[in-house]
Amino acid sequence: MAKAEAYARAKEQLAADTLAGIQKQNEQDKANAQAQYEKDLAALRAGTLRLRKQWQCPADPGLPKTSPGAGQPDAAAITKEKLAAEIVRLGAEYDAWIKALQDIVKSDRSNQ
Repeated sequence: MAKAEAYARAKEQLAADTLAGIQKQNEQDKANAQAQYEKDLAALRAGTLRLRKQWQCPADPGLPKTSPGAGQPDAAAITKEKLAAEIVRLGAEYDAWIKALQDIVKSDRSNQ
């Protein structure tokens, strides 16, 4: 009985350690996604990264064409940049989340 109890505790500890490792990796992946968001946003603002045509905001023919004053950024362009970078960040974050869930399922199967 003591042997079985020791085995069960060892198995529990292995599962806990595996889950802790998966959680740590998931947190790192989320931090990487945030860093990539900031990098992409800076690149969009600098013009070194551009959006594909389908992600660019079309001009509304019903609105008068005005340009921002000197030194004032275009609010639509800023919003577009932020949204594009946010889409990339969310995609990376959800990819990390799905990978963590898959790793949990795999570890559960291997610990049985």
